[in-house]
Amino acid sequence: MDIRTLIVDDEPLALERLRHMLSPIEGVTLIGECSSGSEAVEAISEKQPDLVFLDIGLPDLDGFEVVSELAAESIELPLLIFQTAFDHLAVRAFDVNAIDYLLKPFRRERLEKAVEKARSSLQAGALNASRDQIQKWLADEKERRSGEVSEYLKRIEIRDRGEISYVPTAEVLYFQADGNYIEVHTAAKTYFWRQTLGKLEGQLDPASFVRISRSVIIPVGGVNSIETPARGEVWVKLHSSERIALTRNLAELKKLLVST
Repeated sequence: MDIRTLIVDDEPLALERLRHMLSPIEGVTLIGECSSGSEAVEAISEKQPDLVFLDIGLPDLDGFEVVSELAAESIELPLLIFQTAFDHLAVRAFDVNAIDYLLKPFRRERLEKAVEKARSSLQAGALNASRDQIQKWLADEKERRSGEVSEYLKRIEIRDRGEISYVPTAEVLYFQADGNYIEVHTAAKTYFWRQTLGKLEGQLDPASFVRISRSVIIPVGGVNSIETPARGEVWVKLHSSERIALTRNLAELKKLLVST
């Protein structure tokens, strides 16, 4: 049975080692490599692999945030084998029903065992996780993150070339992901903040901010109108005149607009 496989790791040597260890395993076809979480989301969406070796400690979206992105965009999940150097993350890996978990550095025998588990699951027609399981995990994650936040973020500290800026979230027009950074757009200036959108989302007041796409979070109070120029298209027009495509959470945005 051919297992179309994608490998994801931000360390070039780790990718090379995994590629080398997978090459002699019969039935495993490598269809791509990614070095970031955002690349992984794109590749999984486009290539639809059967199996993904997913490193947890990625620089932009971590492995769990990759799963969240895929579920939020209704992209069918492949079989997942998580990798990390930290064994305390194993429980969370299995919370999302990963087929297996590899603790770095792992031996070839351990890798082969993980591949065989994936092969057995594919032959049995088992999905890595049902949509209901993932949605439950996402709800639990949201509750866990909100429990960790004693107070929502009101001011952002941004360091740039020896200068530290403190930007009130009330002055932000919108946040946009840009690789390993977030563009913090204000009326006066655009700042570049080394942070992930997933982590930021958990620190913002959900009654005041909403994520409208994979890469953009907007303040609810900044919305001027919602436009649907063509079937299937939804755009949000801000008071600041920006027009941003909406690909998720339309119902949530509409609910917040009439309740705030």
